[in-house]
Amino acid sequence: MNLSSKGKPVSVLTLALCCALLVVPSAGAQADAKPARPCSSPAYRQFDFWIGDWDVRRVGNDERPPAHNRISSVQGGCVILEEYDTPGGYTGISISYYDSAAGRWSQTWMDNQGVPILHSGGVRDGSMVLVDDPSGSSINRTTWTPHKDGTVRQHWEKSDDGGKSWSTLFDGIYHRRGSSD
Repeated sequence: MNLSSKGKPVSVLTLALCCALLVVPSAGAQADAKPARPCSSPAYRQFDFWIGDWDVRRVGNDERPPAHNRISSVQGGCVILEEYDTPGGYTGISISYYDSAAGRWSQTWMDNQGVPILHSGGVRDGSMVLVDDPSGSSINRTTWTPHKDGTVRQHWEKSDDGGKSWSTLFDGIYHRRGSSD
């Protein structure tokens, strides 16, 4: 091959190096490129309204001291961790996560009484609604609804007739700690 530059021969190796530099990005460009973050799509953010440090009071005229619930985003935004405790000593913990393969949210709850609840579901009419797989005819359903004033309502119901009728097990309003609500 007889290539030249200003009358001087250009080697094939020099030509190949020049072409490679045009194709390969510089080290600076590689350092600037950010890899896609797992768990960053909008579906993973659907339950973020629940994240916070909360005082939880039962709906109605509840004079008891509020429960405390710490909800945090962990594992790079892939998991929502709940740590619940009451002044009376009842405690519980849950992890909630979006399962992209199944296209739904899942939650595993365990309390200090040894009672697990395994929920799944998703957003319905602006609320997060999770339902467990029925064991026999008993079904748990929990709904979290964000309010415009920044509070969140959690309504936990149970059906003993396969979902024909529901009774309330817990109905609480979450107020951010330190708020004047």
